[in-house]
This record gives sequence, C-alpha cells and structure tokens, in this order.
Amino acid sequence: PDTDGDGSPDGEEVSNQTDPLDASSNANQIAKIDMTSLDLPDGMVVRTVANQGRAGLFTTLIGEVEAESHPANNNPLVRIKGLSFDGDKMTAAVDAPTLGLVGNQAYTVRAWVFNEFIEEEEAIVSWGRRGGPNGSNAAMNQGESPTFGAIGHWGGGPVNDPNEPDVGWGPNGEGSDILSTQGRWAQLSWVYDGLEDRVFIDGALSNSEEHPSLLNVHATYNDGNPTLVCLGSSSDEGSANNAPVPFSGTIARVEIYDSAWTNEEIETAFLQEQTYFFYGIRSGTGDPHEFVVSSPDSGETIEFGWKSWESETYTVVASDGPIENPDTTSWEPVAGLENLNATPPRNTHSITRPAGDLRLFRLLQVPASPSAPPSGNGSSREQAISLGRVPAGDLVIDTQGSGVTDTEIGLFDAQGNLVAQNDDAPGLRYLSRINVNLQPGVYFVAGGAYNSSFSATAFDVSAPLGVTDEFTVNVRAGTNNAAPPTLTESGVHLGGAVWFSLVVE
Repeated sequence: PDTDGDGSPDGEEVSNQTDPLDASSNANQIAKIDMTSLDLPDGMVVRTVANQGRAGLFTTLIGEVEAESHPANNNPLVRIKGLSFDGDKMTAAVDAPTLGLVGNQAYTVRAWVFNEFIEEEEAIVSWGRRGGPNGSNAAMNQGESPTFGAIGHWGGGPVNDPNEPDVGWGPNGEGSDILSTQGRWAQLSWVYDGLEDRVFIDGALSNSEEHPSLLNVHATYNDGNPTLVCLGSSSDEGSANNAPVPFSGTIARVEIYDSAWTNEEIETAFLQEQTYFFYGIRSGTGDPHEFVVSSPDSGETIEFGWKSWESETYTVVASDGPIENPDTTSWEPVAGLENLNATPPRNTHSITRPAGDLRLFRLLQVPASPSAPPSGNGSSREQAISLGRVPAGDLVIDTQGSGVTDTEIGLFDAQGNLVAQNDDAPGLRYLSRINVNLQPGVYFVAGGAYNSSFSATAFDVSAPLGVTDEFTVNVRAGTNNAAPPTLTESGVHLGGAVWFSLVVE
C-alpha cells in the first residue's frame, strides 16, 4: 500500500527512512534510480530510465547507453544488472535550478558502480558546469587523481587549500583508496553540508575538505539554458551537449537528496544494500520480485507471493526486531518457507500465523549451489574425477597416500586461473600440500609426477607421461594438516596429469 499517496509504497519508505504516513517526508528525494531490476539482455540499448525522485525521467542525450551485468563481488553465480556508460550521457527531465541544485545547496549523492579500469577523473553524477570560476561545478567522480578524483567543483589546485575546492579520495593528498574499488561493485557516496565535502567508499569515510563561502554552482550554460542533472559525464560551459570526463563503467543505482546525511546514515544505507552487491542475496521491499505479504482471514493465515524466475531459489525470513537488527541475512527462516524452488511466473505460499509477537517478513534469494561436471576418469578437466562437496573456508588439499612417490599439484578456479600450486610440502618429503581459503564455486585439482608445470591461466598443465602409479588427492576441512580427510579420491592417467573436481559451497 501507499498510505500517504506520494507514489512510494509504504515498505519502501520505511527502508528509505521516510515516513509512510507523511507525503512530505519524501520531498527531499531528487533522484532514486535502480537499474538492477531491468529485465533486459546485456547489450540492449536503454534510452529512458524511471526515477522515483523529483528530477523525473532520465533520457539519453549523447551516445547509446546499454544494459550490462557483472557478478556479485563474492558470488559469481549471481549477476547484477546496470547501465553501461562509455562516453555516453543521460540527463534528467527537470533542470537543476528547479530542483535547487545551484549555489551553495546541501546534498547527498549515492551510487553503486562497477568500473574495470579507473582513470584520473570519471564523472558518475553531475550538475552545474565546468569552465570556472572555482566552486561553480558539482560532480561525483570515480578517479585516481589525488586532487580531483572524487569531486569536481572546478579548482584542482593544492590539496588542503580551501580556495581550491576539488577533492580527491583518501588518504588525503594521495587518493589511493579508490583503487580498491576497481573491477568490483562499489558503493560511493558524497555529502556536502554547505561547508564541508565528505566522500565515502562502501559506507566508510574516505576523505573530507572544508570550503567556506566558496561554492556557487552554476545555474545556466553559456547558451542560456538551465543546467541539467547528468549521469555518465560532466558538462562543459557552452551547453549540455557534450560529455567531458566521461564515466567508463556500469552504474546500477543512483540516489540524490537535497539534504546532508550523517556518517552513520551513509553506513546504514550501505549495510542494507551490501548483501545484494557483495553476496548476490536480494532482500527488502521494492525489488523486482514484488514480494507481498497478506492475510485473507484477519491474521490467522499469512499468504506470501512474489515474482519468480527459473533457476532461482528463495527463503522467507522474519524478525520481531528489525530496527535493532536490520541485517536480513541473519533473520530466522520461516518454517516451511526455506529453499523454495521458483514456480514462474509467480510463487505463492501460505502458513498458519506463527505464535508470538508481530514480525517483519523479507524474501531472500538463495544463491544457487555450484555444480561440477559428472565424475569421469581423470584424463582431462572435462573428465575430472569428482571429489565431492565441501563447505567454503579454510581447506587443506594434499597427495598423501599416492602411489606416485614424488608429486606436484595445481589448484584452478572455474575460469582456469591458477589459485595455488605445490611441489614438496614440509613434513611430506616429496608429496604435495596446498593450504587455501576458498569461496563458493567449482575448482579443479591437477596432479602429476615430479617436473609438472602449471600455467597461470587456461587450465594449462604439463605433466610427465607414462606414470602407471595411482595419484591420490585428499581434502581436509579446516587448517589441521593432520585431520582425517573429508574427501579423498584416486586416479591414474598415462597421458599426463590426473584431474579432479571439487565443489565448494
């Protein structure tokens, strides 16, 4: 329901920390764009993006913006959708002066982005315009410049000079913090309170600078038209029809507010979204599953419904203290609603109302369990001998018990990247051991006799031929090298390396 009639569902307003009973509580939201719900294939051109804020629709002004997806940071099985920019530019329907984004206005900007290669200065969100004087532009950047890599106000002189208002990421004067966000999903935030600029990476303060009585952001371009709120680039002084310092990556979410958030609010907002972008687990209201909880009989029976797609698995969780513990991944699963398979186009389930206090329900998408190829004879990666499944975390992989008396092993991920290798392990003489911490996924172990070689990519292994003795691989959960094996298998391959597969879940 939308009790106050402001266009935002009640549950979404609670999540956004606005009052679902007060239509004016949502008034400071200029932009709230979520591209993660786009049901489009990668490469599809997107010309218009919906916006729940006062700035209205965003449409493409320059280039062709396309749908693009990248895996969640710690779960390659879940891909997160966004819009790909590379010299392209989208602009809002309502101009910046009408929205109050001029002069010395306070504001907060938040964005989730994925950028493979970070340049000196790349504008994600902007208004005002470039060209001077100092303090007349507003742009949040993902760039490595120590002086203007985070914020472009126009004025990139010495760090800590209040008359040079551009800002870099931390550490102050170095800007190297931002490099940790390269090649992964990152949440970047920018807060200006009328005096101080603060920039955040993944909810944590990275840098800040004060600019007393300096900022006066332009309201018009030189062609006389009002300045625009832009995605994917800044604007030069002449008009909006250009794309300087373009962003070259994927933007999944953007929010702009005309008020300054506290450090604690920035951190809380990040934590609420982290589970999806880091682990691929979507929670909360307002997502594309359109999770609905209702009761047909005044509370005796509770019904749940949501949009579902093939290959997805779901769990409904609940909490009677969501304010004290906002982390939905730690909430208790609802009995009978765990690990539910999708029944497209919609899942519907009902339960008898649990005893006890009123509680809040949330839908979590459970990551699919990785699957290895069927067990083979070990003659190739495609014919790998299955070791089975083991929980993620610390593991010991060794060759104890092998008939081959001088072994070498290499561990590869599912993309063919060499994770680790070993020849002679301490205490095992000429046998091999790998101690490793593995995230969920499918891995491959290649074993050979002495003088085997393992390339860094492409599953490339060279091992001695004609070895008739058995090669054994053991997997031990934890860090104890002497613990009993959790999994063990053996094989022989006269044509070179013996291959094994391992599912970590």
